[in-house]
Amino acid sequence: MFRWLTTLLALGVVGVLLLAWSSGWFDSKVAPEPGDTPAPDPRLAYKGPFKNIHPDVKYVGDAVCAECHRGHSLGFHSHPMGQSIRKTSGLLDEPHFAKDVSFKKLGATWTMDREGDKVFHVEKILGKDDQVVAEMRTPVDFVIGSGQRGHSFFTFQQSAIYQTPISWYSQKKLWDISPGFRESRLRPVTSGCLVCHSGGVHPQQGTANQYDPTNPFRSAAISCERCHGPGQLHVEAREKRLMTIDGEDPIDYTIVNPIHLEPALRENVCQQCHLEGTARVLRRSRTGNDFRPGMKLDEVWRVFVLTRHEGEHHNAVSHVEQMYQSEFFIQSKGKMGCLSCHDVHAPPVGEAEKIKFYRNKCMECHEEPHHAEPAKKRAELNSGNCVACHMPRFEAADSVHTAATDHRVLRNPKAGAKHSTGPKPLKAGYAVTPFEMREGLEEDPEFLRDLALGLYMSMHEVPINQVNRTVTSSVKLMKEALERHPHDETAILMLSEVQSRRNESDETKRESLARLQGLLKRQPNHERALEMSGKIHLDLEEYPQALECFERMMKVNPTMLTHFLRGAEVAVRLKQWEKAKTYAEKALELHPTHAAPRVVLVYVLRKMGKHAEANKYNRVLIAMPESLVAPHREVLKQLMRAP
Repeated sequence: MFRWLTTLLALGVVGVLLLAWSSGWFDSKVAPEPGDTPAPDPRLAYKGPFKNIHPDVKYVGDAVCAECHRGHSLGFHSHPMGQSIRKTSGLLDEPHFAKDVSFKKLGATWTMDREGDKVFHVEKILGKDDQVVAEMRTPVDFVIGSGQRGHSFFTFQQSAIYQTPISWYSQKKLWDISPGFRESRLRPVTSGCLVCHSGGVHPQQGTANQYDPTNPFRSAAISCERCHGPGQLHVEAREKRLMTIDGEDPIDYTIVNPIHLEPALRENVCQQCHLEGTARVLRRSRTGNDFRPGMKLDEVWRVFVLTRHEGEHHNAVSHVEQMYQSEFFIQSKGKMGCLSCHDVHAPPVGEAEKIKFYRNKCMECHEEPHHAEPAKKRAELNSGNCVACHMPRFEAADSVHTAATDHRVLRNPKAGAKHSTGPKPLKAGYAVTPFEMREGLEEDPEFLRDLALGLYMSMHEVPINQVNRTVTSSVKLMKEALERHPHDETAILMLSEVQSRRNESDETKRESLARLQGLLKRQPNHERALEMSGKIHLDLEEYPQALECFERMMKVNPTMLTHFLRGAEVAVRLKQWEKAKTYAEKALELHPTHAAPRVVLVYVLRKMGKHAEANKYNRVLIAMPESLVAPHREVLKQLMRAP
């Protein structure tokens, strides 16, 4: 009867799961058991000149950098990157925090309360006569985003980080629902997301969204060391007044300065976050924190893009993909890159300064005689604003992962690009291709493993006529990868995920279960492995084993709403009414405005003969708006007819 609950939960988390895979949800490393060899650590294998690539070199933090580089530090921390995550208490003087917040979305009324230096997002469900029938107050601990395009918000609950459902949109100057939210449930924030939006994180091994409870961030905002690498050796050399320059070479190799890197490695520094593609696959045995400036990005992350054949139109989304389509970038043969136009240490402030700054950048390469239009006409059109013509803004600039400006830098934007370029397609004709293609890559077993994961993670973006082949190819390659390395955590989890979505035989499900049980032997509290195991037991109608998995998940992450709802569902199947009641009550405590826990409680309490208490929850459901109750309507009809 309660299969509806699993279905509803799945609808809410499918996007999160695909995002989790692409962002490296579970990026922790575990010592392999005999018979499984970890992939070599590229930081140890590094043969270049820079000395801070080694994993033993420690990060020192921006405050230490500022002691000697005060000007650069002040400039960087006025840049959006240097303000990527901050404590909410430090932004309360911002104008949009001072104004009253009240709007209606997702069947609820949203407001913001302030109590001293604390901020709460408040969701109220209003019934007839606008009476509050349910309310949820969520403390807001961190602000994500510099405010240039907007602010979203994190709540830190015990050791877990969640995104709240409302955001501030700077360009529209309004409060609204956060991008991608279809219901009001808090969204788990994975370490893979925070790897780019922060200066580094301290995740708890094997969990979805839990971190060091006293120190979740190595640095909340993106830090100096994200682009320069760990600073320990550089600081020590300066403190001891040691010579850090080798012979006549003027470069200090104790720390990376991107301008001293060859073009591809220089661009990789920016691409560690700004190259999204359709899938970002964390390499085997790697974590999201392993990349160091000076390394090749694909030694840690393998980025895949949709395959485009010659002549096909390609709407690249990320700035990097767009720039690689630019005729100027192609013809520059590596001379042009992100740093040609962007200076994170001295960002222009104000619209007039930005126009002047970027115009000067353009004129460094494009002197006046090379422009087709006379200077007087250009001044009349846009006051000399090169970007306004050649890099027009996208309409969907408020979407979190959409380029704000067209980085193809078209000579004539109205005419469009001469041709669409992109990475060369793989010989086997897969739906995705790696952004970085190298000779012999298609014969590399490690690449084929990454391709398997990239194919599945891209499933929601490939053309509909390629979906079946994409999934079939992904499964085949994943099985082959697990034959080579049976303890590959990500491959185990993703193959189980793929097979759980297909109409597989019980035998195949038990094979997945065996792999998951092996993983749980190595990591008993692995949240995703427990979740997948519970789901497979549920499909096999092995309800006691499923309940055991979900109960373990509740202990691992006692702040996750879905863990308790799943536990309540299975307890109902087992007619363990007291457990079902307890888990549904906990779910309601975590999310007082959610309808699902009340539906469970109405059903369970009636089975327990507690009709008065059941009616109390049912009255709230009846008073809730139709949009919130509609998904549960057929179930409610059955429950109301129940004795």
